[in-house]
Amino acid sequence: MLFDATKVQGDASKVQGDASKVQGDATKVQGDASKVQGDATKVQVKRLDLCVHTRHFNVETGVFS
Repeated sequence: MLFDATKVQGDASKVQGDASKVQGDATKVQGDASKVQGDATKVQVKRLDLCVHTRHFNVETGVFS
């Protein structure tokens, strides 16, 4: 009876190892999400520069024209 319990414990360790592998894949996906976030920030800044260059700022009135 004690020998069978040890065998079951060994199988539980194998399942835990598979769970660690899945966690590693989740980390890889998180890294890709960060890359997309960086690209979105770059696009936002580029769009802001375009807006500033196509409009003229009146210093006296503080209004874009």
